[in-house]
Amino acid sequence: MHNFHPVISRFLYFKVIILQVFFFNCVFASDDDAILILTPPGELFASAIAGIQEETYDDFEVTVLELSKGNDDAGEIEHYFASTTPKVIVILGNQLLRLYTKFSHQHKPDVSGIPVISIYALDTERAIGHLNNAQGISSQTPMVTAITKFRYLVTSKVATVGVIYRDACEELVLQNTKLCQREGIAIRSIKIGDEAKKHKKEISNALKHLIKKEQVDALWVPNDNVILSSELLGSVWIPLLNRANIPVIVGVEVLVKPELNFGTFAVIPDPKGTGMQAADLIFDLKYNNWELPEIRMYPTLSVYSVLNYKKAAKIINRNNMNTITKIFE
Repeated sequence: MHNFHPVISRFLYFKVIILQVFFFNCVFASDDDAILILTPPGELFASAIAGIQEETYDDFEVTVLELSKGNDDAGEIEHYFASTTPKVIVILGNQLLRLYTKFSHQHKPDVSGIPVISIYALDTERAIGHLNNAQGISSQTPMVTAITKFRYLVTSKVATVGVIYRDACEELVLQNTKLCQREGIAIRSIKIGDEAKKHKKEISNALKHLIKKEQVDALWVPNDNVILSSELLGSVWIPLLNRANIPVIVGVEVLVKPELNFGTFAVIPDPKGTGMQAADLIFDLKYNNWELPEIRMYPTLSVYSVLNYKKAAKIINRNNMNTITKIFE
């Protein structure tokens, strides 16, 4: 065994520490580690971005490009890429995901190897299908999670639940139907088409079938702005469901507000928590030398619950109300 002089030993020790710190900084705080975030305007998206920035501030150079809704011009994206090549791109919403998909196909192979993380896209798994280098976090709380949480809160029976959905949500509904079966909950689902002019009649017929013939105990409504437009809410959903006096489980907080008189209960992805989850995926990519893992889709991990007490007053189990995050009186 070698016997080093104490001063030399201390010198070697500190040299090792300095090298370790240098290596750590090289791996985790490189000047080249740029993140590009593409987002539409909106409070929800801003909260998600805040979650990403909070987790990545010390380790990455983050650029946020806010592109207005309906903007199909990729000029700002091209301008960014003229001077910077990001290590990863985070895209919020379906529209910008479609815009970037088009941009990436036009600029192969320059951007084809850059990982993409998609959040707040409807039917995220299908939405990222055209990008070989993408992964995503679901924008919807799993149906089985929302229904089982609601069942725990109420004294009424929740054995059959009705669902009306379009093709964009089919995979979500089919997967969760199997999961609900394991929980002793039968899903009665009706798929409608994509023609907007037929939606009013299709939704009306589907609701009547689920309420009168299937006699479902509750309704679960996916986050689909197309079938939840203001016009359809006012002319079909709210009038029919209020007459039936059936609980409605939704995935958006605004739909539970008492003044709307629509949703009874919601389990909602927390936007800041979703942003933090996206940041975790960014660090995972960095650990993996910016190569995508086998898993491409992740459920949202951070959720909160909202109750419309006025609509739930007759069926709520007050002993379990302490599990609810927010209650609208």
